[in-house]
Amino acid sequence: MFFELRRWDREPSPVPGRGDENLKRFLFIFAICALLTLALTKQGLTQSGVISTGELEGFAVDSYENIYIGKLGIITVYQNGKAVYSFSPPTSRAYRFYVENDMLIIGCAFDGLGGLFDLSGNFISYGVISYEEVRRNASNKTTYVVNDNAYSLHTYCGLLPYTIYCNEERVFSMSPIDYFFNGPPFWILMIALLWCVGVVVIDIVRNGTVDGTKPLKKSAK
Repeated sequence: MFFELRRWDREPSPVPGRGDENLKRFLFIFAICALLTLALTKQGLTQSGVISTGELEGFAVDSYENIYIGKLGIITVYQNGKAVYSFSPPTSRAYRFYVENDMLIIGCAFDGLGGLFDLSGNFISYGVISYEEVRRNASNKTTYVVNDNAYSLHTYCGLLPYTIYCNEERVFSMSPIDYFFNGPPFWILMIALLWCVGVVVIDIVRNGTVDGTKPLKKSAK
């Protein structure tokens, strides 16, 4: 009995904080990998055209009831909810546009000017209108009435996927993958991952190790 108690007493005790250290290391590595994966995935999906390049730059409807959706660097035309063709606006920066008499009026923020284009984006004239006037007119055209059908855009302040309704019936909506990478879910997830990395880094800076214990100092000989 005495021998067994001595053996039990000699067994090494678990290292304090070892489980916390491993957990923090795991969270740190996971957060870094997740951040890189999300950033690279978004870049790849954007370059391949699967998701858009940013916020909504404009919305319009022509007399054929084709819907025009403007994003940074591209205007896509939809018919019956499907993309039929797209073209580039006259700028790679911010712009606004609207449709009037089956002509596109596009204003560019970088030079403060706007112009007239056909429905395929071909140039007709430029400098005949200011960007501010185009922006103001486009902001007022939140609803297009075509053939007794009222098309309206609902953006929900960017908190939900933007949706286009025709006579209160949804005819087009932002895709779920586009909303995830260009809406609040992406930035909330990125902030949460950065917070995890920051907590671990601050703990290392303050305490010297991941597990919250300071490293042992070597005794001078």
